[in-house]
Amino acid sequence: MSTLFQRLYTRLARMDVSQSIPSRLTQAVASYTLDDFPETAYTIAGRMIEEAGARATYFANAEFMSQCIDGISYYTPELLKEIHANGHEIGCHAGDHVALGLRGPAFARASASRNLAAMRQVLGEDFQMTSFAYPFGDISPPVKWAMGRRYAFCRGVEQGLNGPIVDRAQLRIASLEHRHWDEARIAATIRESKDKNQWLIFLSHDISENPTPFGSTPAIVARSLELLASEGIPILTLKAAAARVIFG
Repeated sequence: MSTLFQRLYTRLARMDVSQSIPSRLTQAVASYTLDDFPETAYTIAGRMIEEAGARATYFANAEFMSQCIDGISYYTPELLKEIHANGHEIGCHAGDHVALGLRGPAFARASASRNLAAMRQVLGEDFQMTSFAYPFGDISPPVKWAMGRRYAFCRGVEQGLNGPIVDRAQLRIASLEHRHWDEARIAATIRESKDKNQWLIFLSHDISENPTPFGSTPAIVARSLELLASEGIPILTLKAAAARVIFG
């Protein structure tokens, strides 16, 4: 029964566009978002993005800090400080890596608060998070409304471009995950974003030559960077791209 409710709530949340805004973009922009996040999301992908003169958004979950799970090492406090100092954005991925949809808005808000508290222990009491990513992309109308009220922009896992009307409470993505990788499809999506002046948001997790189904190879990251460069599309953090969407 819970799975049935989950599917229904997810569909209803997708239909709720009450927090949508018109995009003021006059040029396509792209963002890289990396969830959870494994060390390689920065030590490999992050440095490749830096070499391209850009920065990424890392959705950190306090539950994974300093953990090694299924052979994957996740970010440490030291790495968190490094990427923050290097100008990358650290977004909120809740404090509990669990599906939020059926747990309700009170649980989601409390989990996000715990996550912020954990990040502030490392980055200082003035640190703020303005972007949110739903764990597993799981969402329901009440949770979407609550997170949309709390954060300027929230990212989901529905595939697609963002614009000309942007659902700021459930941003769409283009997956760079190994299980979804299709160079022709990504190239076409990049061209479409340029033609329509829309916001393209990439999603991945771990980065290695032998990634999990949810991660990417270095070659996938490199090729996506090459395709963006060939179309002249700038790469911005979620926060910076959102400012362009709002203000132009």
